[in-house]
Amino acid sequence: MPGRVIFVGQIIPPKGVDVLLDAVGQLRRSGVDVTLDVVGDIDGWEPAGFVGYRAGVRSRAEASDLAGAVRFLGLREDVPVLMSTASVHCLPSRVEQKEGFGVVVLEAKRAGLPSVVTTSGAVPEIVSHSVNGWICRDFTAEAIAEGLS
Repeated sequence: MPGRVIFVGQIIPPKGVDVLLDAVGQLRRSGVDVTLDVVGDIDGWEPAGFVGYRAGVRSRAEASDLAGAVRFLGLREDVPVLMSTASVHCLPSRVEQKEGFGVVVLEAKRAGLPSVVTTSGAVPEIVSHSVNGWICRDFTAEAIAEGLS
């Protein structure tokens, strides 16, 4: 579906969902009709250092620029089906996350989706900039919004 972004992963600060929400909000404020599907555990146990992060993410998703545009889908077994309904995949991990191989990027490739990624770990090695995805120049909502657009 045009304008549908999908994130699949843990909803913890190193994964950058908060910054992805800000990026989607920026696009929506500029008139881009974009929505976001977040696939991951939003209701389960939170590690001690991350307590409150998920509540903050939910609160941000309810702000006026994102109201009705974000779906929290929880843990899912049908990720390939969900990816088939999206137009772009995003993995906005912070640099300190030091992503490994990035299996979710391969899942997106298999679904024919481009991936917008940050420079976390090895992920940029499996995305060809402007060919099958976008490697953000830095870790900001602006850079992620640029890649998504």
